[in-house]
Amino acid sequence: MKKKILLIIFMFIFVPHVNADCDNDRINELKNLAKNVEITYELDENKSEEELKAYDPDSIAGGVVKIIITGLTEGLSITDEVANVTYNYDDTDNGIIVIYNVTNGSRTFKVYSTECDKKVRTLFIKIPTYNKYSLDPLCQNIPKEELSVCNTWYESTISYDEFKKKVENYNALKNPIEPEVKKNKFDEIIELLKKNYLYIVITIVLLIVMVILAKLRRKRSELE
Repeated sequence: MKKKILLIIFMFIFVPHVNADCDNDRINELKNLAKNVEITYELDENKSEEELKAYDPDSIAGGVVKIIITGLTEGLSITDEVANVTYNYDDTDNGIIVIYNVTNGSRTFKVYSTECDKKVRTLFIKIPTYNKYSLDPLCQNIPKEELSVCNTWYESTISYDEFKKKVENYNALKNPIEPEVKKNKFDEIIELLKKNYLYIVITIVLLIVMVILAKLRRKRSELE
């Protein structure tokens, strides 16, 4: 009998405490609240041009991207599964969290209810590779949307020689060099006359005027 009583006591002690406020309706409310959480990424504008040009996508350190988390409210926390870091509302700036020095790759974030100790949402984000060649002078006059190797983001890792070749191929297609047409002597003379016809006309007119004036002077001298 004593054993049964002890067993019942142990059962009450070790049965997990269930929060009566965390029923299905409350969980659904928290899930709807978690839908306001958004995760975006952008290039860190505080990085210097030297840091951007030195960026190595194969390195796990020295990232140049920042992740921005918005919409986190009191009662919710979010865990960065890759970095194994949890952020609570107290860690935010009016619900905003900024994670710096991020490198390319996929990230998973899980939103939890601190009230019910339950996961209420999972978010995924893929950070593309930052393309340091986008700062190269060769890309200066090329629209980023027209040539991927000049875009801020580029999925592949290529060498500078490969990048340069792609830019050269783009320029060759955009600005083809017309083959030089060989001209014969007659064409060259015609071309010369076209370019200098005004001077030729003036010269001819002056010669005619001079001839006329010379004839007039001769006639006068004969009459005298």
